[in-house]
Amino acid sequence: MTDKIKGNPKACPYCKSSNFIHTGTGAFSHFSENSRHVIINKNFLCNECKKYFFSQDEADIPIGKEKGCNHNNLEKSYSLFYYPGTKTPYDGISVFFCTDCCCYLLTCNTIKSDLEEAWPDFWNYTWGKPFIYHAIPCKYCMGENFEDMSQEISHAIAKALVFLRKENNDLFKFLYAGNNSGIVNLEKELEKESKEYFKKKYNWIVKTFAPKIIEASMDRRRKIYKKIGDKQKESHQYVRNARNFYREKFNLPRIGEGWISETKLFELVKKYFLWNARDFFHNIFSSVENKGYFRGACRRGLFVSAGSRFRVSKIQKMAGAPDSGFNARFCFACLLQQQRFRKEASGKPSV
Repeated sequence: MTDKIKGNPKACPYCKSSNFIHTGTGAFSHFSENSRHVIINKNFLCNECKKYFFSQDEADIPIGKEKGCNHNNLEKSYSLFYYPGTKTPYDGISVFFCTDCCCYLLTCNTIKSDLEEAWPDFWNYTWGKPFIYHAIPCKYCMGENFEDMSQEISHAIAKALVFLRKENNDLFKFLYAGNNSGIVNLEKELEKESKEYFKKKYNWIVKTFAPKIIEASMDRRRKIYKKIGDKQKESHQYVRNARNFYREKFNLPRIGEGWISETKLFELVKKYFLWNARDFFHNIFSSVENKGYFRGACRRGLFVSAGSRFRVSKIQKMAGAPDSGFNARFCFACLLQQQRFRKEASGKPSV
């Protein structure tokens, strides 16, 4: 972690490069009677050294300033939600942060409508405060940036709650029913068990003469964590379904179905690479020896990497797109070809 940078940085503190991008802004608010003291963190990523750094600033904002603010200066941000009655965050959505009034803005009406339909009081369970609605045309809903993964997930989280409440109301109540929900009861049980565990763990008599008591207490804590985790995993399936809902809407492949078939990719390699198959692999392996990857002028959007798992995959604008790599048989064939090139170059078999 680097030293604090005040205001907007002009260069990366590590490599002094000016080639960096802003990845998000957030703030911590300390409320008092008439104002709130805000610590603003702006996060950046350097494109040269690939390191993250941040700047920090402070401001005193009058209470209620966000109500009369025009929100002209917005920066992208992120806000987490908590299960009602707990301290457990479960997911978050992309939002905006207004640097004038230092508040978080939900700007998409579709996300707002889905959240209010399934979970009307969601406003009370956000990590960033204050959190308000400010209508701005959503480019994702308009189909202009439907390949934006963060927007896809944000919209899917809201839609998933609608699916969850309609299709599995028992699970919805377990997670979102408030003070009497199943997850609240599990957290109370976990808190009680944790106190007992640490009380026994630091008791030298128990630790010396009855260590199995400590192990049993730890096992009970693990079981509670597992119960909470299993319920969360079950609910995440609805997020997956909601993401597929939006992908089908924009004619994108469903999750796990891949972006390009093996045969089509092979035809693209033959069509766009100016060398034959032997030269193709030779260029790959001679290039990856030092760099780990090959970016030829003729790759036409193809990314070639080599290593213990060799693959050729389509570069996607959308980060985290489903892997479109070759299957295991092709990987094995590529590694054999690599062995042949090394053997011809050195006269000895390569391990």
